[in-house]
Amino acid sequence: MNPILMKHNSLMERIVREYGPMIRDAVHKSLGTLAPVEDLIGEIHFAVFMTLRKLGEGWTPPRSFVNTVVRNKVNELLWQKHWDKDDIAKIKKHRAEQTLRREEAMAHIHTLTQGEFKVFRLLGLA
Repeated sequence: MNPILMKHNSLMERIVREYGPMIRDAVHKSLGTLAPVEDLIGEIHFAVFMTLRKLGEGWTPPRSFVNTVVRNKVNELLWQKHWDKDDIAKIKKHRAEQTLRREEAMAHIHTLTQGEFKVFRLLGLA
């Protein structure tokens, strides 16, 4: 196995070993039976893993850090779960309108003369 993969695997094993029970308990306490928790627990392990990779394996995250990651991921899940379908439809409609406006603007840019395009570019820099 590649040495980098071995290093990453051992780091993930350390996270699961040292923080796994705490993460699992915190997620179950927060969500109960509201949602399937295995995916969320995996996301939390990965978030802690990415932080340890950035800060160095020698750094030991305090329990408060791990609890903050758990709380943020649980809140994110609850937020996504309770979105109103009307809100999602409005967002999709707004994105489609933005895309249409962008496409129309791009179509108009291609019809500009060279001098008009220079002015357009200078306006964008201002």
